[in-house]
Amino acid sequence: MDYQLYAATYCPFCRKVINFMEKNELDDKIDILFIDKDDRYEKELLEGGGTKQVPCLHFGDTWMYESDDIIEYLKENLL
Repeated sequence: MDYQLYAATYCPFCRKVINFMEKNELDDKIDILFIDKDDRYEKELLEGGGTKQVPCLHFGDTWMYESDDIIEYLKENLL
């Protein structure tokens, strides 16, 4: 399954998820898409997830928000 993490460079909650991914060597399994660096990613997030809230983990038909929920999902499914 392909995973994308929509994030923003200024977001501390995004940094929390990214730090977890790096610590657990998941950053090579999940594409990190910064919405403040590429308008295309912001548009994808808004169209797919319905809001510009970050962080957002996208996989399949799922758009998962909230850093703690994302980290818990990663622990249970990718570690």
